[in-house]
Amino acid sequence: MKDLTIYSQAVISLLSCVEEHYPSVNVRPTYSFNLTGVAAGKCTTQFSLFGQLTHCHLEFNAKAIAADKAFFENETLPHEVAHFVIASLYGRSKAIRPHGPEWKRICIELGGSGARTHNLALKRSKQYRQWLYIDSNGHRHMLSTIRHRRVQSGTVYKARSSKATIEAKGFVEEVIQDAE
Repeated sequence: MKDLTIYSQAVISLLSCVEEHYPSVNVRPTYSFNLTGVAAGKCTTQFSLFGQLTHCHLEFNAKAIAADKAFFENETLPHEVAHFVIASLYGRSKAIRPHGPEWKRICIELGGSGARTHNLALKRSKQYRQWLYIDSNGHRHMLSTIRHRRVQSGTVYKARSSKATIEAKGFVEEVIQDAE
């Protein structure tokens, strides 16, 4: 997603509303659009030794914005900003739950629905590497990266099912799979 200016303006606009409606909020959060994975947004907070908010960073998933722009403005943005407001108003209070009634009230006041999760079709950003080997009987086996490196260093494994050996000469190819 190349131009996130309009979404930056939406963030700035909502934060300006927060400053008007909650004068005790005295920290201005930073924000970025570099979150990856299945989360649409994330609010990271830092507190002083006395439990007061000193810094807040809001991260948004550009792929989630591309998938549903209206969802970002109507749900994700109010959701994460509500976390920021809660942290500003209540500090690091154990009595306030991350998605408790106080958070839900503020989320709704900011234009969100108060829902905790989304159902956008996002893929996990983590990928797993596996290694395809053919054993001495011609059967295929997928090895983890650790076992692949051990086999390449001379370790010989025996297949449980066929008792055939899995050796370095049986290496076929690397296979990359998305995490599930």
